[in-house]
Amino acid sequence: MVETRPVPGGLGGIFWGIWHPTQFWRLFVPDPNLRIQEEDRTP
Repeated sequence: MVETRPVPGGLGGIFWGIWHPTQFWRLFVPDPNLRIQEEDRTP
């Protein structure tokens, strides 16, 4: 499904948005599928 694919960041996101105009809004909201690794968290 398209909505589960990660959206590229930076300038790549702009070009991605041009090719996927109905999904362009996804550049401006946080990705709910992004998971933070346990070792990346700082205590």
